[in-house]
Amino acid sequence: ANSHYFHYALIILGALSFIVLFSNFKESMSQHELNEALKKNNAYVKKIENDYKILAKNINLLLFQKPEVLKLVKKAYQSNEGTRHNLRIQLYNTLKEEYTELKKLSFRQVHFHFPDNTSFLRMHKLDKFGDDLSKVRYSVALTNKEKIFVHGFEEGRIVNGFRYVFPLSDPNDASH
Repeated sequence: ANSHYFHYALIILGALSFIVLFSNFKESMSQHELNEALKKNNAYVKKIENDYKILAKNINLLLFQKPEVLKLVKKAYQSNEGTRHNLRIQLYNTLKEEYTELKKLSFRQVHFHFPDNTSFLRMHKLDKFGDDLSKVRYSVALTNKEKIFVHGFEEGRIVNGFRYVFPLSDPNDASH
């Protein structure tokens, strides 16, 4: 009779082992499926990020590097605040139709800064300008310091997001 209990105990232990192994296998399959889904999601995010980077580069070339835009920003940088106000309004009016279209493409903000990282024009908030962004917008500081295109996800005072920051060319510089 003891041998029967022993056989039943072995069968029960075997069944429990099978259940534990199957459960672990099922869990690892779920983890594998999750890893695959994460890989696909990461690839998708990288593709979107790259597409927006290409779009931002084209917008920069077509809109923000136009001679009239560059001249307005340069003139404003060299002017007093009274003159800057008029130039700010002029720049806003020059780009407001394009900015409306950019918002439809999920570009939420267009922001012009001077070489000293001072805000000149926020297309999304015309009445806010003159603040130094050196400590809160590292992409702007780096772009102005190195004269390079900087992009990536960056936290902001209010809104976090992907940023695409371009140096403005000097309209009197023949090398651009």
